[in-house]
Amino acid sequence: MRRRKLLLGAVLGAVLATAAGVGVAVANQSGDRSLEVAAQAKASHSTAKYVIFLLGDGMGQSEITIARNYQYGAAGRLPGIDTPPLTGDITTYALQEADPSKPEYVTDSAASGTGWATGHKTSNGRISTTAKTDLTLPTIFEQVAKKGWATGNVSTAEITDATPAVLASHVNARGCQGPADMAACPKYKKSAGGPGSIAEQEVDHSSDVILGGGKGRFDQVIDGGPTPARRSWTRPRRSATPS
Repeated sequence: MRRRKLLLGAVLGAVLATAAGVGVAVANQSGDRSLEVAAQAKASHSTAKYVIFLLGDGMGQSEITIARNYQYGAAGRLPGIDTPPLTGDITTYALQEADPSKPEYVTDSAASGTGWATGHKTSNGRISTTAKTDLTLPTIFEQVAKKGWATGNVSTAEITDATPAVLASHVNARGCQGPADMAACPKYKKSAGGPGSIAEQEVDHSSDVILGGGKGRFDQVIDGGPTPARRSWTRPRRSATPS
């Protein structure tokens, strides 16, 4: 059996490449070994065995600076953030729902999460769907699962909240977290022939690991599909026929 790989969270290659490029340019001006490290990594042609993506939701430079100053002082260095050989910054913006050709300068977790999970911008509040046209945007989580990789989604927040939700669900509004929360997403309801709420889609996605808060969303009853009247977390085994 081919050894399965673990994807914990998701990594968008283009985003990482951009961040690495910024890191090289800035670090090179400061005289460190970033260019040398980047050249060595490129020459090695190594392939990652595991990919673990850690995301501090809402964490920006101001939060990092506060943590650095508090823990180590103004001249200190935060392990894991200030110490890697390559670091970088990227900017983001969302799209206006009414006119996706125009930017929305304040980005929420749903739109920014959709960006790093799918490589596409969207409007605030959307979970891996396009602004206005409401098309499904495939996520890197789903793409690697098709290749046989094991996948996991772990959060200290509700696992149905916007940031973890962008990996394995597609809805037009971030608040549609459980079957009873679908007022803003009527066509996504299972009783309407849709894929269901965020919780239902995360379970149906058959990830290998789902850890997080929000049990109440999964205790809500499914309103349609092959398993109506069951709680959202209940589903047949992959090899079983839905009853």
